Amino acid sequence: MILDSEMRDIIKRIFDLKAIEIRTDREFNDTEAKASPVIIDYTRIFSNPVLRKRVLLQWMRNLETKLGMRPNQGTVIVGMAVAGIVPAFALADAFGCQFAYAKLRDNLEAASSERSIVGVCSPGMNVIVADDLVLSGNTIVRTVEQLRSEGANVLCGTCISGSEFGSANRGFLEANIAVHSLMKLTEIFDVAYSMGIIGNREMRTVMNWMSLHDVSIL
Repeated sequence: MILDSEMRDIIKRIFDLKAIEIRTDREFNDTEAKASPVIIDYTRIFSNPVLRKRVLLQWMRNLETKLGMRPNQGTVIVGMAVAGIVPAFALADAFGCQFAYAKLRDNLEAASSERSIVGVCSPGMNVIVADDLVLSGNTIVRTVEQLRSEGANVLCGTCISGSEFGSANRGFLEANIAVHSLMKLTEIFDVAYSMGIIGNREMRTVMNWMSLHDVSIL
């Protein structure tokens, strides 16, 4: 996918806000508590009213294209506690959809019956599961399984950026879930490199990180 000038400028603003940081000198922990030199915090996007509107507009257009329809008030957009609640609510508000969120127990190995969906989400309703960032994809898969067990018709998952981690792709395939991202992380880093936002050292760090997670890098 070739990102247009608007998306390229959005990526620049994301780095300006330090919503994405690449550390070549020391390691941080990613969402699975594994060593990661790449830190992504999209809370900064939603804290910035100007960038938030720009990202939401592009996200909506992308999702409409992928679905071939515009989600309406008969659709429920479900976020995942805790980080996924804000982006899901913002997307639901922008579309004029209903909103709910999945409340997961602290013990991630707990049975699905111990999790619940908070908000209006009745059997037969069309549902979109939304998050800001998808890395392993485990949370989306668990949430979709819970929604399906309660009779919801899950249209898709969606996020601002997806990792393309091999484990995530396999998980979505096994669970029969289509997940549509506004941007792929590979696209974000390619644009950042081409614009001089990150240099050779940072790009090597990113490529090593992605290769560890079985990402195909062209």
